[in-house]
Amino acid sequence: MNLIPIPFFLLFMIGDMIGRKKNNLKMVRICQPMTTMMALLSAGLSFLGDTQFTYTFWIMLGLAISTFADSILVNRDDKEAFIKGMALFFVAILIYGITWTRLSGFQTQDKIISIIMLIVYIVIAIIFVNGRGGIDGKPSMKVTIGVLVYLLAFCFVISRAISTFYGGYFSTAQSVLFTIGIVSFFSGDCQLGIYHFTDKHFPMAQAPPFYFIGQLLIALSCSYF
Repeated sequence: MNLIPIPFFLLFMIGDMIGRKKNNLKMVRICQPMTTMMALLSAGLSFLGDTQFTYTFWIMLGLAISTFADSILVNRDDKEAFIKGMALFFVAILIYGITWTRLSGFQTQDKIISIIMLIVYIVIAIIFVNGRGGIDGKPSMKVTIGVLVYLLAFCFVISRAISTFYGGYFSTAQSVLFTIGIVSFFSGDCQLGIYHFTDKHFPMAQAPPFYFIGQLLIALSCSYF
């Protein structure tokens, strides 16, 4: 049942990509949130099968917040909308990370995982801070700090997803789904960050699919307990 929304997910995702390419913001305003809504619906349909209520509830909450963010973050050149959207995504990804941690706990391997993700964070942070400026020009100190905090939260959440491979709560299929999903989500946001803060000519066509597919994979993880 959870796979039923996928054709509609793909339809809206392609529509969003076409709308972006043609700079048709009306089309994007419809397709962007509807794509994430299909991922949300996929997670909800897991209640008809074998799922865990608490996990699915919190994942759906993160997806619902993301859908709302997608309805706001339509015009990428709108600085105010960009900040509001990122604030909502910040909450959504923290919900994912806290949920995985609360259910799976901490593992002895977490130290190594954390060190690796800290290195990743430092490298990307240096790239952003030393960037020549993107569509918004050189970001202010306040915006820079916000981006660095957002980036740190993302690296934390990725480490929590990887940690579940060594815990006993989630199945391997689930760990694979939401780890690839959160990394894909992260890749899309990094591309958006480059566009805004490092290189305004950076091609953005591939960023939405990374984000949308990431959310779908996280949603699908609700059905594989």
